[in-house]
Amino acid sequence: MQNASWKINQGDTLTRFLVSQPIQRRFGQFEDHETMVDRVQYKFKNGFVDVGDLPCRKVFWQSMANRTVNLADKAPTELVYFANGSHKVDFSGFIHIPTHEQRWAETLLTVAEAGEYRFRLSTCGGVRIWVNGKLASTFTPFQRNTEQQTEVALPLNAGTNEIVVHAEELYERDTQFLFELTSLDPRTIDASLAKLDSENVATLESFVSQLAFEMNVADHKLYFDCASQLQGQLDISGVVTGMSNEEETHERVSPQVIEEGEAHFSVNLPTSLKPAHYSVALTFLWQGVEITRHFGINIMPGEKAPSSISLSKRKMDALYYTANDGMDITGKLLALLELDQHPDKAASILNRTLQKISVREDCSDFWMVSVLWAWHKHRYTQLPEKLWDRTRSSILGYRYWLDEPGNDSMWFWSENHVLCFHVSQLLAGQFFPREQFLCSGRTGQQQQKIATERLHCWFDHILEHGLTEWNSSCYYPIDYIGLFALYELAECASIREKAKVVIDRLMLMGALHYQDGVAGGTMGRVYEKELMANEMTELAGFGHVAWGQGWHTRMCASLPMFCLSQYQPSALTHEVATLTGRETVEAYYTQGMDRCAKVTAWKQQGVTLSCVVDHHTGQPGHQQHVLDVQFAHNPKARLWINHPGEDVPGGDGRPSYWAGNGILPRVMQHQHSAMMVYDLGDAPRLAYTHLYLPAESLDEIVVDSHWCFVRSGQAYAVIGASSPIELVESGITRGREVRCYGAKTAWHVSVGTLNGDFESIIEKWKQQTIVLSDEGTDLTATVASPQEQTFTLSWSGECYINDKPWLFPENADVNPIVK
Repeated sequence: MQNASWKINQGDTLTRFLVSQPIQRRFGQFEDHETMVDRVQYKFKNGFVDVGDLPCRKVFWQSMANRTVNLADKAPTELVYFANGSHKVDFSGFIHIPTHEQRWAETLLTVAEAGEYRFRLSTCGGVRIWVNGKLASTFTPFQRNTEQQTEVALPLNAGTNEIVVHAEELYERDTQFLFELTSLDPRTIDASLAKLDSENVATLESFVSQLAFEMNVADHKLYFDCASQLQGQLDISGVVTGMSNEEETHERVSPQVIEEGEAHFSVNLPTSLKPAHYSVALTFLWQGVEITRHFGINIMPGEKAPSSISLSKRKMDALYYTANDGMDITGKLLALLELDQHPDKAASILNRTLQKISVREDCSDFWMVSVLWAWHKHRYTQLPEKLWDRTRSSILGYRYWLDEPGNDSMWFWSENHVLCFHVSQLLAGQFFPREQFLCSGRTGQQQQKIATERLHCWFDHILEHGLTEWNSSCYYPIDYIGLFALYELAECASIREKAKVVIDRLMLMGALHYQDGVAGGTMGRVYEKELMANEMTELAGFGHVAWGQGWHTRMCASLPMFCLSQYQPSALTHEVATLTGRETVEAYYTQGMDRCAKVTAWKQQGVTLSCVVDHHTGQPGHQQHVLDVQFAHNPKARLWINHPGEDVPGGDGRPSYWAGNGILPRVMQHQHSAMMVYDLGDAPRLAYTHLYLPAESLDEIVVDSHWCFVRSGQAYAVIGASSPIELVESGITRGREVRCYGAKTAWHVSVGTLNGDFESIIEKWKQQTIVLSDEGTDLTATVASPQEQTFTLSWSGECYINDKPWLFPENADVNPIVK
């Protein structure tokens, strides 16, 4: 048997390792708790927030950075690390409580001559490297979610050298935990994995890495297309887990055998899985080699829900659906208690929620609001008395803000968490005015007074600036938790009125982007899973209850609160959501700190185009979804363009491959057309931008040298680029991705409904050219439509339509202008 060997040349990264299982231990629960300085200024921004080190990280750094790690303690390294095209050895993920994780990795490096070989070592976490049993490098910066780098010199002997890496990090909720070794040496290095056949490893890795799959699953079968064939039998097994803050799931995929030569195959998933987002870890065993790859999937809902004319009936229908089929989280608890159904299930949900609250899991502030609602409305009914006693104790013992002592990893700084913490503190104090709260030592009256002041600060910012997570299908439902709780339960009339004003705004913004049951549009924060399963989001469920035409959703963080409230959306929201009495809707509004997000929406029956314009142009992005096309004919017929923030789809980065932008573009929208100009800089990690093209959800697709034409029902989109475009035909995104290579590119998008045949639109647009000029000091893109309308946009922000200046309305603010 020969070792698996790969050439590592100067500039290449080393990702060939055998790795250990994770070694995890909860960290810091017995350390002295301390308070933190309250630096929250109620000026919320999108992206990384430098809040300093949490107490748990301070203790971790002090105890771990300079400790001795013994090579003799190395855990077994039996798993082939599968990089799947990435340049990093990446163990990133999400753990709700501070957790110390260690990994061991092992590889063999063979060189022709002895000497010191230089590498650039980058890491989030800490890394130690042994060469032939001797410690050669220690680099332990332990800076949370911020890559640090150094140069290391590895003393290699002529011949084969054993390399062992120990990596460790402290998980604090979403955590980047990785290392990257890049060769800086001009000499070639051979990397190999001990006791593994070279051809078998390479063949299986190529096969697995190029598997294309259908993310949206309708029949509990995960379908794969193979780009290559394996000789002999392939064995597949796996595990399905639920996503963070959704239903807890851990189910095994029954072992299956794929026979030789199959170009397409499917994997049977457990039929007990209900509509939701899941992670499927499949292990592929072939010729003695095992590789595991993770697939993010969506188990999709069925047909649309019946749509009653009555709002009260739609609310009640949604409550019953949540009670019977909703996720087992606290929103379902409220539905069960209100309807007096399934007390055992309600008790189970409440008990598990109190466990999360007691250990102060990150995001427990979301669930505390619902627990307080349940206490206020239903205490000492339906459920065992001891469980209600425990609920009372959990409320009085919780940490409601960072000025109260704690050593957890709860997040206190984003606009949705700030709101939920303050709402929890307010309602807890309101419901227990004379009790002493154990963590702060304050009385309930004191807690209520402090929370009221803090909530006024939060509302002052939001009422003036709007939300930095505008239109977010994943975070608006979290905002609604706090807002509906205040609207229904707060004693303070001023707080209740401010909550209603913000709810009114969120409902109108949602209505502007609501397209036949789907919550679409540009967003301040989003993840790939929501982008690719529109009808399943909780925000779509809000739309169905408010205006009809949609699906019931199992997501129930806050939807039951809306259903239980007295709130009624305005007539205007119904008009623009359903296009009642309108052929089109055109809207402009601002959101975010200093109104940095200028949002434009245009829609008609069949299609919506939405953009955020003039938003941090040229800066590194986060999770901003800047341009969105949503068709009505199929809920998954959704298009967008972005600069990928990661090397491959399905990662945990913010931004990721499809969600957000590595570098943000210049964007302008004029009614049903938009222009994007990208300047990625001198040395971008990925020198291309791309179009998401869900081929299976579209009725017609034509890709030309510079243009892509799409039809969905009786609506269409024309997407063009200044440089040649190409449909990806290999790898995991083949047939669903259109790329435009180059650091400086322009994209143009135009949408509409068909008045004639689709072919005539194609022929007319094919004659047009997007010209990107880089002369002088300003990058400028220009295109003329077949109707002879010219659209010009410069990198500096000047826009002209038919040579006349086009500006985002100066009078637009947080209250949408609707035309």
